[in-house]
Amino acid sequence: MKALNYMAIGSIIGVGLLVGSCKKDIRTFENVKTTSNQEFKSSEDSLIGEYVDSVYITKDGIVYTYYFNNVKMKTIDFNPEITSEASNTDDFTFIIPQFNQDSSISGIIIRQFSDKEGYIAFGKSMDAEFEDYVNFRDVVINYAIQNGVIAEYESTETVPTSFVTWYETELNTTFNAPTLFPVTVYKDYKGGPAWMHPLGYAFFMAPGWNNKVSRYMHLTAITYGWMFIYDKAFFKKHLATLRDFGWKYVYFAGPLAYLNDRMSSFNTI
Repeated sequence: MKALNYMAIGSIIGVGLLVGSCKKDIRTFENVKTTSNQEFKSSEDSLIGEYVDSVYITKDGIVYTYYFNNVKMKTIDFNPEITSEASNTDDFTFIIPQFNQDSSISGIIIRQFSDKEGYIAFGKSMDAEFEDYVNFRDVVINYAIQNGVIAEYESTETVPTSFVTWYETELNTTFNAPTLFPVTVYKDYKGGPAWMHPLGYAFFMAPGWNNKVSRYMHLTAITYGWMFIYDKAFFKKHLATLRDFGWKYVYFAGPLAYLNDRMSSFNTI
């Protein structure tokens, strides 16, 4: 059986790009509570902000609003039992951009749910069948375990070509042949190395990229689809579901700092 690694598979690996270089600055984010007093790396002061009337506003005017189980909270205080790196519990969180008339981002809404049912129900309110997504992800994980795909990856850092074929067939069948768009991930908030994935998914990260992503761009039109980020390889431990930002950078900083340097796999629909 043929096995493919990231140097040989076009549907998983993207094109490694180097977009200049920029050393990450380290600043402590004091206004937002994260699970481990997490520091985030920023080269732009505009990512820093303050609370005003229960919302967090950055220096460039982006307003972050946080809801837990559909209740608006006064501060962005994530549940450590869910978001902690030590936790194996899925984090059922949506991150949804809001846009000005000129398509610039005016705000970001964070909606975290304590259970899968709340996550699915909110997804339906956004005209998205997230029950299908949750079931699809479970099918992928179970197939990878039962067919030895994860074990093969852990020992050889490759996946069989048959698994890639199976995944793409299952994806097309479940979601009616969706059009997938490239995703580019970056190690820094400005400049630095970049890695593009042509078909918008990665079962695991290329060497040197696991737990190294600080921003990304999903190359689609505004609100076209969804990006799913995971803390483990093969779509295990869901961290966040992000509505498309429309050819704009998404920074894992400020209230989203808990996602910084956590990405180990992702997919899109």
